[in-house]
Formats: sequence, C-alpha cells, structure tokens
Amino acid sequence: IINTCNLSTMHINNLQLSSAIDEELHEENKQKNRFILSDTNALLHHFVTNEDSPFIFEKLGSTINHIMMDEFQDTSKLQWENFKFLVLNGLSQGYSSLIVGDVKQSIYRWRHSDWQILNDLEDK
Repeated sequence: IINTCNLSTMHINNLQLSSAIDEELHEENKQKNRFILSDTNALLHHFVTNEDSPFIFEKLGSTINHIMMDEFQDTSKLQWENFKFLVLNGLSQGYSSLIVGDVKQSIYRWRHSDWQILNDLEDK
C-alpha cells in the first residue's frame, strides 16, 4: 500500500493532466456531435441493452450467418455482450461460428479485456 501511495503521489500531476485532456476531448466532441471510435462499444451496448429486440442486430442477423472472432482472449465483457447476440442468432439457425484465442496470450487487460470469457465458453 505504501508503494502505491508513493507512486500515486509521484504521478498525480500527470494523472490530473490526462484526466483534464480526456474531459475536454469528450466535451468538444459532444458539442460537435461526434464521438471517439473507442466509444463505439459503449454506444452499441447502450442501444442493445435498452431495447427488447435490438434493431441493430435484427438487421445484421438477417445478413450475417457465420462469425469468426480471432484473438478472443483480448475481448472485453462489453464487446462480448454486444456480439454474442449475433453468434447466438447464427447458432440458433444452424450456422456455425468460430472463436479463436489463447488465454495465455491475453495482453490487453488495461483495455478491459477478460480472458475468462474465453475460458468460460469451453463449458458452453
């Protein structure tokens, strides 16, 4: 705990600057009615979870039968929640999907990836 406090104190100005830049960037984008590409997952998740039958996936599901996801160990819970509808829809219609990944190669935890999702799919 002492090391964490010391490191936090040492880098507090950088963290405040980074936070201020992020806040300003989001505010300017909001004013200009645009968003950062990395915010796409959150926007899509908002639409998916706030509708009984997600319109976006109804449209996509009628044209996409097979899904291949590579490097799945670096998928976040939010990304999986967004895309599992397409996978399940294809499987329910008799189509196949392919998910490829290696939990030992997960490198994007700082981007909220969760290798446990891949590990849990084995049972399903």
